[in-house]
Amino acid sequence: MELIKRVQFTKEQLIEAALEDIAAISDALQCYMPCAANKSLQKSLVLKEIALASLNAKPIGAFHIADQQVGATTDYIKDGEWPICNGVIEVYAAPPAPVVPKTLPCSVELKPGLIIGKGCKTETLLTALKRRADFYAELNAMTPEEKAEYDKNIEAFKEMLPQPAPVVPEEMPMPKASMMNPIDAVEAIAEARGWNACRAAMLKGGAK
Repeated sequence: MELIKRVQFTKEQLIEAALEDIAAISDALQCYMPCAANKSLQKSLVLKEIALASLNAKPIGAFHIADQQVGATTDYIKDGEWPICNGVIEVYAAPPAPVVPKTLPCSVELKPGLIIGKGCKTETLLTALKRRADFYAELNAMTPEEKAEYDKNIEAFKEMLPQPAPVVPEEMPMPKASMMNPIDAVEAIAEARGWNACRAAMLKGGAK
């Protein structure tokens, strides 16, 4: 089987490609796709940012190796365990951590009906995710007895919450019977009286 020849790229070409990919993925995340469907894109973006940081890293110093200084250690270093060239080992800092945006580039739906909107602080989302994870971890660790007690307390708490008062409708004016035929007048008057009696009962019960 013929082996495929590996293509070599310069450092500059890789940096340019990484920048282009980061720009394209960032545009897709911000403009075109909902966050619920782009986890793979977010992972790709983080990987591209890490790769770019590594490509742009500069040595912060160097060790100059000489036989008379390190003795037998020189042979070990030159065996390939360290990137040595002409007796010099360049020392690099760890790649910087990828930058997390301060605000969300798009809306995130944590669960049906609970949406954190675009532009909200990223820290708010991370805090909400951690609290939710901690909450469900505690629930999953409960015994059946503890879970039953928890559900009982939740129902008791719901009963303590004030219930919203029903909205009282406007009073229905009594119809002018003289302008209607007798049958229609009786029905209209009965409807108005029933409406207003119901309204009075709602007001007596504390509705607003």
